[in-house]
Amino acid sequence: MSAFADPAHELSPDEVARRMREDGWLVVDVREPYEREAGRIPGTRHIEMERLASQAESIPRDRPVVFQCRLGARSGLATRAFRAAGWEAFNLRGGIQAWVAAGLVYGLHLLPRPTRLFLAIMSTTGVAELCYSLTEALDWNARAARRRCT
Repeated sequence: MSAFADPAHELSPDEVARRMREDGWLVVDVREPYEREAGRIPGTRHIEMERLASQAESIPRDRPVVFQCRLGARSGLATRAFRAAGWEAFNLRGGIQAWVAAGLVYGLHLLPRPTRLFLAIMSTTGVAELCYSLTEALDWNARAARRRCT
């Protein structure tokens, strides 16, 4: 747990996944763009930390919001600030690293199914991020080649 997080408002990765799926909770990724490009939780919204205050009113108040970063420190700060301002806000305990460690897939929804399965299996070994980056690069090259051919 981060020193900046409040244990009373921390949710496990499994709980966040369930709330997203069953209750439509919003998850906001506060990481830098380059971090998000390396992998993301499908269905999340990206507002980097430095833009969060200026975009606060774009985050609905009619449902809970979960903030997420790499380890939980930045999202813990965001959670505290938004709770103080009246939102029902929570922090993803352990960030995206805990999400991956829990065996939940991230950023793979656009990849072919065999690749998604392979990366889901590899995610617990720490190799998934490298594989995902390579797959993204290959996919980008394939799209670029298709554009040149049309």
